[in-house]
Amino acid sequence: MPKSKKKSSSKWSFSSILKHKIKLKHILILIFFIFIVFPITLGFLTGLGIIGEPASFQTASKIETVENILREYHATHTYSEQDFFVCADMAIDVWNLVKSKGINAQIYVGNIENPNANFTELNHAWVVAELEPFTWLALETTSGRVVYKIENGNYYRGYSFDNPNEFKRFMELRRDFDNQVDRIKAVSNEAIACASDYEEMRIAFNEKYIGKPLTNDVVEARDKVAQKLGECNSLNTDLTEQSQVLTNIANEMKGLLT
Repeated sequence: MPKSKKKSSSKWSFSSILKHKIKLKHILILIFFIFIVFPITLGFLTGLGIIGEPASFQTASKIETVENILREYHATHTYSEQDFFVCADMAIDVWNLVKSKGINAQIYVGNIENPNANFTELNHAWVVAELEPFTWLALETTSGRVVYKIENGNYYRGYSFDNPNEFKRFMELRRDFDNQVDRIKAVSNEAIACASDYEEMRIAFNEKYIGKPLTNDVVEARDKVAQKLGECNSLNTDLTEQSQVLTNIANEMKGLLT
């Protein structure tokens, strides 16, 4: 009896150890799948575009918040024509609304049709909201919707402003730039017309008076030609000065965009 009892005790001890090893093996396998296999598989599927990047609850909440802001804003504001300054004002409005919700945001300017546009071809303004570090979402304020990068990557290019003050200064300069371009065109047209008139007067004077005595008629005609030349020179000087003004405006705009 004592011998049999000892045998039974030995068998029970071996079975317990075996069960313990099996449980430990299962735990190790589970850990392997959770921390190695699952992340690798998730990354592979994400890379293939089969599934999207998993968004945190905080990110999802921010997306919902900005979508609500855009929807409510669009319901009370209309965008009737393609005008840079109208969409700029709307971008400032939405920027303030997004910031009031504690979400970091920037005002963007760019060209959503031409990614290679220079600073004189910027024709649109919108807002980008920061969902999480280094992750931004474009907000099209004129149509009241979000625009993902896969839809139009140009919304994620352009120039950014951290606050409306710098952006408003940029808009002022943009107006000055446009007005200055119009002014230069007008002066340039006057200078071209003046040069044409002067050339006609010069040719007519030479044909009529060259080689003739210096009479009052000759002096009067000569003075008119000289007066026209003075007008042309004055216009050319004005054109040079206006061009320098335009250069100064452009340089200040570039300074705000860097």
